Amino acid sequence: WLSMVLSPKHKPLAIKLVQEVDWAWVTFTTESLHQYLPLYQLFLLCKLVSEDYAPLPETNRLQLSPTPQIDALWHEHMLRPAQYMAMHEHCRCGKEGIRLK
Repeated sequence: WLSMVLSPKHKPLAIKLVQEVDWAWVTFTTESLHQYLPLYQLFLLCKLVSEDYAPLPETNRLQLSPTPQIDALWHEHMLRPAQYMAMHEHCRCGKEGIRLK
């Protein structure tokens, strides 16, 4: 996954996600979660590049699952719908603006 995600082809999306999305809303319940923000951003980039938006029909599962720490950040992000939707709008997630679940 990393070689695919980090290819030059996906660099503009990575820049948008990491540098242009407003991450100032992030407040962590514990200091240790702050270290996971770059990994959460990488997880989101993997989801976007692999178009892992909905469960696969044959297994009814997504391809990528986060670690518990990254899942906690993902849930914290989704609890702020304005910021979560702004990220999707800014990155134009998916071919037709499909949102991550």
